[in-house]
Amino acid sequence: MKRIKRWIAVSIVFSFLLGMIGIFGTQEIVSAATLARPTIKVTTSSGNPKITIGKVAGATGYRIYRKTATDQKWVKVVTTKKTAYVDKKWKAAMGSKVRYTVKAYYKDASGKITWSKTAAVKNWTVPTKMTKVKVAIPNTARFELTCWKKMIDPLKAEGIDLEIVEVDWERGVLEEITTNNEIDLCPYGAMEFLRADAELYGKYGSKVTPVGYETSLADRIFSPKYESLKEIPDGTVVTVQYYAAKRALKTLEAAGLLKLKKELPVAQGAFGDDFQGYLDSCIDQYLKDIKIEGCYTVDAGAAADQYDVFVTDMSYSVTEKGRTLHELFTEPRTDEGYMTTILARTEDTKDPAKLDLFEKVVEAYQSEETAAFYETVQNEKPAGWDIDVISRYR
Repeated sequence: MKRIKRWIAVSIVFSFLLGMIGIFGTQEIVSAATLARPTIKVTTSSGNPKITIGKVAGATGYRIYRKTATDQKWVKVVTTKKTAYVDKKWKAAMGSKVRYTVKAYYKDASGKITWSKTAAVKNWTVPTKMTKVKVAIPNTARFELTCWKKMIDPLKAEGIDLEIVEVDWERGVLEEITTNNEIDLCPYGAMEFLRADAELYGKYGSKVTPVGYETSLADRIFSPKYESLKEIPDGTVVTVQYYAAKRALKTLEAAGLLKLKKELPVAQGAFGDDFQGYLDSCIDQYLKDIKIEGCYTVDAGAAADQYDVFVTDMSYSVTEKGRTLHELFTEPRTDEGYMTTILARTEDTKDPAKLDLFEKVVEAYQSEETAAFYETVQNEKPAGWDIDVISRYR
């Protein structure tokens, strides 16, 4: 009788195991011994290493590792279910070797992971051929010139020869990039400022487009005479720059000095004799008795002598001509229209190889070193770096 009961018990267990195999499928029974060691090959794709993995039967996915001459240990690159991956995060000197290896893994229903043996290491040699990228920058933009010059050496390690071409003024940048095919990129002010100038936008607006951002422009209200908005007396003249009139009016509204109409016209023709008409079409009500006047540019030194209150996107926290410029109000902008841009020709964004180049240049600009430079010199953190503009063109 005991033998019969033992036989029945064994039969039940065996039937249960067969049922489990039927439910989950035979791929559940995988061990390290059955996961084959993967094979890999490394080729070049648009200047980056492309790792291709030989498919391993029963594998859930793969983990790719990288090691350069400066790495002390293997660095995990990515865990993926795909058998091909282009590594765009590598950093190594021209002509040096970057090593890659891969492990296959299997993940069962309980979450347990089984790894294969590591693939044989394959080397990828960093290209020694340099790709020229020319950037046009206004010669008056000293801060930008310094930022871009700091990128020259890091980009050389990625096979990019960055050349900076200094031009006379900001409009010259747009002329350079749209008429000189040797120019690839140019930093420029906010796109809203370009749209505000009907003539300029009509000439260049469709020919250029952002591929990245440098920072967000914060509008500020300054005064060498008053230390707070409450101190501003009735009848005070507030000076704004013509090209940034629309934005300045929004800043004055945020500061509680006026109320704007719901629908604002584009700031076209907001220059010279047309300026008062433009103000009338924008302002619904003055909440404080002020008068708004326009000017073409606000220079910190001149502002200390000429203006009682002025609005600008420049950061002045210094004493000019013995007079302290008091910051009365700050209105940071987070929308893309008011971010300083890195522009490319619109037609170039249709070229995948050029997009890869632009992406590397933008990443080089948006570095920890640049961010530290912003905080030290401009006393502000850059913005817009979390926006992946280039992906919109792919």
